[in-house]
Amino acid sequence: MGSGWEGSIVDLSVGGMMMRLKKKLTPGSTYVVKLFLEEKVAIVEARVVRAVESEQDRECEVGLQFTAVPMDDAAVLRGFVNG
Repeated sequence: MGSGWEGSIVDLSVGGMMMRLKKKLTPGSTYVVKLFLEEKVAIVEARVVRAVESEQDRECEVGLQFTAVPMDDAAVLRGFVNG
């Protein structure tokens, strides 16, 4: 993401995703997200719609809504999700 954070995708759709991060993100903030989907990459703009921090493992579960997806990246994303 923007400054090089890494996370794991919990759930992915063509409209957004849920992921787990070691960093808490603020709801309403927007990021450019680089998704590594098997052998392809999609770059999307996403807005944080939900962020819940876990006290047990110090991770944050974040819901992101995709707000801008270039046409080529949308095709990669659809291919992965529907694949």
